[in-house]
Amino acid sequence: MKQIYILIAALFAIGAGAQCTPPEITATSEGVTACEGTSAILSATSDSGTLSWYASATGGTPLNTGATYTTQNLAETTSFWVEAATTGAGTPQAGGGKTTHGSSASAVAPATPPWGLVFNATQDFTLNSVVVYVASPSAGSLVVELKNSSLVVLQTVTVATPAGGTAANPIALTVPLNFTVPAGNGYRLVSPSSPSMIRDFSSENTYPYPIGNVGSITQGTINNGNANATVYYFFYNWNFTPAGQACVSEREEVVVTVTPAPDAPEVEDQEFCGQGFVAGLLDEGEDLQWYNTATGGMPLEADVPLTSGTYYVTQIINGCESARGAVQVTINVTPEPAADDQSFCGNGTVGDLMATGQNLNWYEGTAGLDALAAETPLVSGSYYVSQTINNCEGSRTEIVVTVTPVPTVPEGSAQQSFEEGETLADLEVAGTDLTWYTDMDGNNPIPATTLLTDGTTYYATQTIDGCEGPALAITVVQVLSNSDFAFSQIQYYPNPVADKFTINNSQEISSVEVYSLQGQLISKSGISANTAEIDFSPLSSGIYIVKVMSGTSVKNIRVSKK
Repeated sequence: MKQIYILIAALFAIGAGAQCTPPEITATSEGVTACEGTSAILSATSDSGTLSWYASATGGTPLNTGATYTTQNLAETTSFWVEAATTGAGTPQAGGGKTTHGSSASAVAPATPPWGLVFNATQDFTLNSVVVYVASPSAGSLVVELKNSSLVVLQTVTVATPAGGTAANPIALTVPLNFTVPAGNGYRLVSPSSPSMIRDFSSENTYPYPIGNVGSITQGTINNGNANATVYYFFYNWNFTPAGQACVSEREEVVVTVTPAPDAPEVEDQEFCGQGFVAGLLDEGEDLQWYNTATGGMPLEADVPLTSGTYYVTQIINGCESARGAVQVTINVTPEPAADDQSFCGNGTVGDLMATGQNLNWYEGTAGLDALAAETPLVSGSYYVSQTINNCEGSRTEIVVTVTPVPTVPEGSAQQSFEEGETLADLEVAGTDLTWYTDMDGNNPIPATTLLTDGTTYYATQTIDGCEGPALAITVVQVLSNSDFAFSQIQYYPNPVADKFTINNSQEISSVEVYSLQGQLISKSGISANTAEIDFSPLSSGIYIVKVMSGTSVKNIRVSKK
């Protein structure tokens, strides 16, 4: 009898298998290409059943379920396989639990004790994968554990998590698990270690959530077993396969041909003067794209102004964009030079203009025009000066130049006579703002109060509007007056003198005074004798005027001190 039951069971099994008509893949993506480092979108259709995508021709965990599949970023040409399975025992199914997070979702970083979900299994099944929403800006890792009702870890998986997620824009990550779940109650699917992930608060959660026809999720769990019946933690869209034989098609291969990314363009660091724009960056590649971030973001428009800092450039060849190369951009800003208004007497050239700065250029206008040559004659009016630092010419400073005509020589006789005691002020010279000198070159000015000495040539200039003209040379000759007879027999020696200067006169000498050529009184001595002796030893070398007085008569003697 036992053998008969076995035979009948086998016949039923054969009959059940004969009733399974596998679905057929009717179309797949062809000629799929992708650039190195990017993903591809694959598609397929079947006459019935659910499509699942795999990384191998046989076995393995489904990468995704549905008519389309977006691959991970690819580094080389890669094959994928798709199969169709009719719904029923042994067919991978999606949609277990909540399929996605709701509007009450928020990011939370699990505490050290694990957080997750409690579920029951009404029959054996394989938990293929779940979807989590990563809200961490940094890459990391996620640990997922399957525990029984006694909180014993049955199986565990660790996967890498991507960077770039936020609470507002989390990244959906399919986590392959391949956990075998026998029928039973009180299972925990938890994470003891993870980045920030999305959970749903109580406002949208209505437990239990079915896991197809193989079980249900009954509540949330925190801190290694404590129930949290109103919050849904982390694990969405459970993909599972009920135990048993699925009725599936043959897998069809879909090849993604990966085109190697071109090398990053080699672009040197660049400098701009004053300002620059993206359009001004040098092109040393094909179809260059410029960014202001090392990753992400959109290419910059050509009219975006540049600032000093790091920019990143790629090139696109055959539709593929290269990695980004860093380029240092420096915006040089040269300040205006410092300069004051300037005046010139008679004439001047651009080379005579003064300003504080480096590598100065002078112009006749505020912009444009060629720089003026140094020998260009100046005229009254505005001139503009710039400086150049690090090959960057700055804006221009305006100055006003005044060129004043050179005054004429003062009017006066080239030879004039004087009497004892007269000064330069007594000479007859017509001019404005006269200045007197002892030399033609104007190196030694003297005051108008300077006493005149016989046979000496003096030089007078006039100054008009700050401009001094050429000198008039006047030689003076002393004429005798009645008082000169008091010194008709005067003698003095030595001249030049080193120390003692002696004066002898036929009439009494009342006093002797010594003056510098500038008219400064140096010494005065009362004599009341026919002989006077003056000590020149303390005086420095030069010309001095010795004023000798006898009664009301005065005699000036020009003395040279060795």
